[in-house]
Amino acid sequence: MSGRRRASTLGVVVVSLVIATACTEQISSTDATVAPPVIATTVPPITTAPPTSVPPTGAPPSTPAPTTAPPPTTPAPTTEPPIPTTTECAQIVHIGDSTSVPLFDPAMVGGADETAAAQYRAVGVDTVFPDNDGGRSVIETLPGQVNAQDVAAAVKANGYEECWVLMIGTNDAANIAAGASTGAESRIRTMMSIIGDDPVLWVDTVTQRTDDEYRNASMLAWNEVLYRVAADFPNARVFRWYDVVRPEWFRNDGIHYTVEGSAQRARLTAQSLVTFFPELPPDA
Repeated sequence: MSGRRRASTLGVVVVSLVIATACTEQISSTDATVAPPVIATTVPPITTAPPTSVPPTGAPPSTPAPTTAPPPTTPAPTTEPPIPTTTECAQIVHIGDSTSVPLFDPAMVGGADETAAAQYRAVGVDTVFPDNDGGRSVIETLPGQVNAQDVAAAVKANGYEECWVLMIGTNDAANIAAGASTGAESRIRTMMSIIGDDPVLWVDTVTQRTDDEYRNASMLAWNEVLYRVAADFPNARVFRWYDVVRPEWFRNDGIHYTVEGSAQRARLTAQSLVTFFPELPPDA
């Protein structure tokens, strides 16, 4: 992709130790009469074994050559691959809704270094193209607003072939709960068809609401479809914000985030780019 940084068999020896047990038999005579001993009257000749070879006087006895044990084998050290700290994504298009708007405002995340743009740069992203708008969904359009699919289509029309972060779905989930005719799967596949083979990081949805279309049950229904559909695309990953967000990170409306919540969302989303789309060494 243009501009993107991409970059035993264990032998077992079984030794069988066979222990041979010698069996001795004691044989007893059953004869009642014992024969007298036979005394030999002729002394048998004495046979002398041939003399052994003796080295000549003065010659030192032969000494066997000393044996040297081989040095102990030291296993070769194993080198663990380095843990990636940067992403392969040189550029990011970030499409979001109102929950994403504060991530790019220093005053809403506790300082310029905490913004999503700064967090993306900290993991190796060179250029960030944010496009966030309140009430945004994939399909529905509010007055004066561009929906997510049209934003993505315009970006692709300009020849973009880099990475994406899609921080949308909260309004889609609410619209579906309110009776929208287009379901979650169609919306997600629409975005993926526009983006094509570019790396995509989706961020799932969560609220603390219980009594309207934005209730958390609507978010869970969206997430379930998102996890399933994203698995069909080898270039798509999902950051499960739902699993790490804390109740104290929500504002009183149960949808948007405090300064701490927005800062954490920016930081953890950037770290997810490293997790899912790491920059690997050239020889990896």
